[in-house]
Amino acid sequence: MALPKMWTIHSIGLNDKKDTVFALVFSGQHKVIAGVKRVGREPHNFEDAILSMYDDQPEGTSRDRKEHAEKTLLAAIADSEQMRDFTRAALRSSSVLWISTKDGGPRARLTEDTDAYSVFKSCLSPPHGIVAAKNGEKPITLPNKLVPYEQIQYDRPIDSWRMTSSKASISSQPEADFVYKGVTFYQFLVMGVDKFRAEMTPCYREIQMVNYHLKKHPGIIPPAEYLVYVLASEDSSVQLVVGSLYTWLEGGALGDFIDKSVRENRPISLARRAEWCHQLCSAVADLHYRSRAWHQDIKPGNILIDNTNQLKLCDWEQWGGAQFVRAPEVNQELDVQETGETVNGKMQLKYSRYEGAPRQNSAVDPYWNVYPVWIETCPLAAELGEVYSLGKTLWVLLEQVVREPDPMISDYTTIKVCWKSTDIPKSWTDIVDAAIAEDPNARPRLSELVSFWEQEKLGLPL
Repeated sequence: MALPKMWTIHSIGLNDKKDTVFALVFSGQHKVIAGVKRVGREPHNFEDAILSMYDDQPEGTSRDRKEHAEKTLLAAIADSEQMRDFTRAALRSSSVLWISTKDGGPRARLTEDTDAYSVFKSCLSPPHGIVAAKNGEKPITLPNKLVPYEQIQYDRPIDSWRMTSSKASISSQPEADFVYKGVTFYQFLVMGVDKFRAEMTPCYREIQMVNYHLKKHPGIIPPAEYLVYVLASEDSSVQLVVGSLYTWLEGGALGDFIDKSVRENRPISLARRAEWCHQLCSAVADLHYRSRAWHQDIKPGNILIDNTNQLKLCDWEQWGGAQFVRAPEVNQELDVQETGETVNGKMQLKYSRYEGAPRQNSAVDPYWNVYPVWIETCPLAAELGEVYSLGKTLWVLLEQVVREPDPMISDYTTIKVCWKSTDIPKSWTDIVDAAIAEDPNARPRLSELVSFWEQEKLGLPL
């Protein structure tokens, strides 16, 4: 008889009350949430030893502590399964596998947290409720196929600041690879109800954007093939959306591709870099000029590579954003308007400091998100803010910049922009430097960037 597959931790974290560590673990087609509650503050007992690894500690030791906690927890789950404390056939979406030393152990006790799971489901929306219908109109039906969460089989986690992201497959289509991007009962238990409700905003916002708001463009990720749902109850046919299944792209993220090319000493050719710069500028220009929308977090980690070497902008939550690519004027403190004057044919903008009462339209930093305001009142300001983000991303691509070596930093936060490569034409560095100018009025418009890179790539055929 074949042994069951080993358990793997997808996500692990301390809840908002700081008294329980929860972990989303998976093995083959099975998934369950494991929980460990604090007993006291005795580092010698199993429970408190696990939680102590997530208490506030110097950052330098946090990675080692986390790895040790994961190994300890997985060993306890494996031992408990071997002792028949639980069976995989009994696992449900509402199951929590509590690990404790109360009866000797550590041993596992499988429970159904139906009350918390009901509150979790109350935060979710059916497919027809994700895109709000206008007054008097019928609900908007999304084009995606639907698949139950129970069919999701995790393969490996994908680094993500929010939600659950994983390479995955589904039992009804086992030969195909997907990316599951969404939420689970695990996030609810870790965050608590209020933070989790806020988390659903970016989850559903992305579904709205890719299905309804964005025009089709080769540089923008298409809608997910499936929406993933859970049922409102066991005796109900009402489907509640927890996430999306996107087609897996083998090229991965641009940031990972750059890191790997440098690590393996295989530089990206100038021709390929010029082609990719044009693709990115074309996608962002189309976003602003045709879709009348914005991205908010244009960076190498949010750009995928398909099997034809086409770059595709992904991650459309419009929620927060990396400091490295955030334009200096997108700082919550400024308002903007067109002056009516032009310089060299370009409309000029005037920024003024806001002096009124505190403003907030976002649950995360930046708490006053200017993009949804500026896209309506001053679209040029929104465009120039994204030109800055695009410029930072083009610099990373052209210079082939590797992300921070510190495992606690997964971005380019402390890296300063400077040009070291000797193979990059000066006209390229000049236009990127202009794109990241402190003064938004000095930046090129998206149409200029598209025209520039279109000409440059013609001189460097792939």
